[in-house]
Amino acid sequence: MLIIQQDDGTCLEAKVECIQNKTTANRNEIVSHTETYKSDLYLNYNTSTQSYTLSANRYDNSISVKSYLTIRYKKNSSGFVLLTSVSGKWVVADHTVSVTRAKLRYGCGNEGGGNPSVSRIVSNNFSYNTGYTHYVAMGTTMATAGANLELELKHGSSTWKSLLVCNIG
Repeated sequence: MLIIQQDDGTCLEAKVECIQNKTTANRNEIVSHTETYKSDLYLNYNTSTQSYTLSANRYDNSISVKSYLTIRYKKNSSGFVLLTSVSGKWVVADHTVSVTRAKLRYGCGNEGGGNPSVSRIVSNNFSYNTGYTHYVAMGTTMATAGANLELELKHGSSTWKSLLVCNIG
């Protein structure tokens, strides 16, 4: 069974079957080889979607800043996912530490392409709709869907980074 997933998340299923396999040989030398296939293609109507929310949080290594990420996504009955929005924030617990830069990255794709990954500088309390339309089959090679937030922190002359990852699957 071959499943072809369309941009809207609906799936086409193809059943491919070899119905004839003929080899002609002359004194142990193959002269010709012919294979005939039959295929049936039909739309899988059972592609209802459900919405999900996944959240993550963590302190940096000095326990001075806590970061938060929330991703929202849809999952259809065929197991394909679509990242729909990303939001987050950070809370500074030690006010001698400052956040000098915050970078958000998110994506929803696989080795065959999909939606473009996004990297952007953000300020505190951010929220973005992804605008993605291509569902991704999770569990396939190189499939990823999720977000990460990297904070650059400073205390006096010391600087360090804190990375929070929030991925589906």
